[in-house]
Amino acid sequence: MKSLENFGVCELKKLEVKEINGGNIWGRLVRAGIAALAALHDQVCDGEGRCEMSLTPNQSADYYKYRAM
Repeated sequence: MKSLENFGVCELKKLEVKEINGGNIWGRLVRAGIAALAALHDQVCDGEGRCEMSLTPNQSADYYKYRAM
């Protein structure tokens, strides 16, 4: 460590290490929630802007018929 101190390198404080490693528990929970919502969106949507929750073909046809009115 002595040779690194010649170049101005020093140990990180605990707070600095915590900030570098991802912050606190709330930040991790928010990121996990966003990731879960994104995964759910990928499962539900077909990639063309239509998001349907397991509609039968008849329900889907009715939905688009009434939506166009």
